[in-house]
Amino acid sequence: MDRWIHLERVSSKERGIFCYYAKGGGWDHRGYYAACHLLRDVEEQQTVQIDKRLVDTLYLIQAWCRVNKRPYIIKINSGFRTLAHNARLKNSARNSQHTQGTAADIRIDGMSTQELAAIARSIGVGGVGVYPSANFVHVDVGRVRNWIG
Repeated sequence: MDRWIHLERVSSKERGIFCYYAKGGGWDHRGYYAACHLLRDVEEQQTVQIDKRLVDTLYLIQAWCRVNKRPYIIKINSGFRTLAHNARLKNSARNSQHTQGTAADIRIDGMSTQELAAIARSIGVGGVGVYPSANFVHVDVGRVRNWIG
């Protein structure tokens, strides 16, 4: 089955619906690079190749939401961050998964952070951090761990 994903970038108001993986054809480079662009460091205007497992993770979260008739448009607060950008942030981890292109801070309008985090954990995401006061969930493809920020 082709893998289509619908993403929106909160800070730049960009959005995209694209196929990043085609059945029988593998990774669709145009769609994959569109995802990388939306997950870029917007502040530093730097795009990198995002870990493909992260793109798949976002797809799986969205697919679960669609199948279960829940809101599904993933809004990206943060994806990749340069080391300089990450260092400027007050509470960021020194070795943040964001600097490796393996993490995203996301939300889905109409869904609580607790519900979104539960979905992410159920599909086997690595790290899941819930930030209810900031209204986002951190997901990454690192080792399995959970926290509340």
